[in-house]
Amino acid sequence: MFPRGEAVHFSEHARAIGVPAHAILLEPKAANTGQNIAYARDVITAAGVRPRSVLLVTMPYVERRACVTCRKQWPEVEVVCASDPLSFDAYLKAMGERRQ
Repeated sequence: MFPRGEAVHFSEHARAIGVPAHAILLEPKAANTGQNIAYARDVITAAGVRPRSVLLVTMPYVERRACVTCRKQWPEVEVVCASDPLSFDAYLKAMGERRQ
């Protein structure tokens, strides 16, 4: 679905809906939730940002894992998690059929 990666896709979408490019920090290397949090934390802190809280926006079936992982890896920030109410079946249907 995202041949250039989710980070690139979602940053382009954010810019398309009006988020200024200078407000986006991109982390395109992560391959799983744990890496995504660790690498994003590194990018954020390297940019000189020291957040007191972070908002994780995920798919519903990833929300709990992402929240717990973030709290474990980044204990000094308050973690808030959110997801769109979407069943797993509805998510799969929205993704379309994957062909091997």
